Amino acid sequence: MTRPTRLLYGIVFVTAAALAIICGLITIAVTHLKAAHSTQKDPSGGWTLNRLTNDTSVVVIAEATSIDLNSQIAKFTLTFGGTDDLAANTSTIQSNLFESNQAINVTFGTQAFIFKKGTPLNNAVVTVPITGDISIYPFDSYSIFIPVFATIGDKAQPVTVVVALYGNPSGFNAAYSFQEGDSVDATGFAVVSRSRTTKVFAILISLLMWALTICGSLLSVVLWVADKKVEPPYIIFTTALLFAMPSVRSAMPGAPPIGALIDQIVMVWCMFLLSMAEVGYFFRFISSAKPSFKLLKEVDTA
Repeated sequence: MTRPTRLLYGIVFVTAAALAIICGLITIAVTHLKAAHSTQKDPSGGWTLNRLTNDTSVVVIAEATSIDLNSQIAKFTLTFGGTDDLAANTSTIQSNLFESNQAINVTFGTQAFIFKKGTPLNNAVVTVPITGDISIYPFDSYSIFIPVFATIGDKAQPVTVVVALYGNPSGFNAAYSFQEGDSVDATGFAVVSRSRTTKVFAILISLLMWALTICGSLLSVVLWVADKKVEPPYIIFTTALLFAMPSVRSAMPGAPPIGALIDQIVMVWCMFLLSMAEVGYFFRFISSAKPSFKLLKEVDTA
């Protein structure tokens, strides 16, 4: 291949790589902008409501803010409110938050919140258990069960609950729904899965790990077929690749603990192939470095 041809191929490759990177960055930016727009605090922007009613009711707006897979919990930020007939006298309101003219008790998931008469219904942060299997990362999904109910007054009279669920935690997409029924309570459900960006990055990193492994293994095979002498730089290169694999894997967004399906498909095999290449290098290097019997005989004779 002539020098101008190599230069042309180099320019084409660099241009294609630059375009691919630019397109990838634009896609990521557009995806995040759409996700941010869909979770704005507006009913038309992604809220899922369990009901619309004119009856006396307590309102709970829940935004999913984060997912902790190690602890198997989802975190929600709650905003409380109510209908006008539950509101305190406007002349006695002490804050911009909703204040009730009677005691309100709200239970969200497994946590209960008690608000006394005339006190602001302060925002709260609550954790809810999640269930799912992280071993099939990045195609894992999780379920969240959210029972919500409320009572009012000193006699704890059940009252209708209006619940709004929304929010996509970083790196995840969430789909919300409610159990249908005539009960004044609300039973919410959420199915959480990895975002498209997370899946794409995980797949690209997996392909990168396989590409590096194939290159390192092919180098070992080519040197053996061509009967080329094994030099220390070849051993160092393969060793660096071998020990870099866990670090490359950890670069996956939200990488699961060791032992997931991604390890059985990618990392274990990559480290196995690189280890075999390393063993082959050492075997050939040691074989070529051992003294010959002729040299040993000459030394004995002297």
